[in-house]
Amino acid sequence: MEKEAQPATLSPPEYLLSALGFCIGLYVERYCMKQNISMKGMKVNITSKSATNPRRIGKILFEIDMPIPLSEKQREGILAAAKTCYLHNTLLSPPDIDIILK
Repeated sequence: MEKEAQPATLSPPEYLLSALGFCIGLYVERYCMKQNISMKGMKVNITSKSATNPRRIGKILFEIDMPIPLSEKQREGILAAAKTCYLHNTLLSPPDIDIILK
């Protein structure tokens, strides 16, 4: 009997990074649609590094890969749009977080 392949499971930090990448991509998409910029082949590459004391994600890098030539104005607009991502801004100004046990 063959063992059925299990779907890949992401860790909670990988889900967080994926959500951030999706959010940034969505804001870039909205900007590009308004400016009539092709997004064909666009990718958002994500890398991160861990930190300690406390254990956490210490550094995140998002690289927006646009495989078409862009003017300086378009590049600035895309970066500005990416930086308006709701989740990105949430992490820049972290919310108060409480954990309770009932």
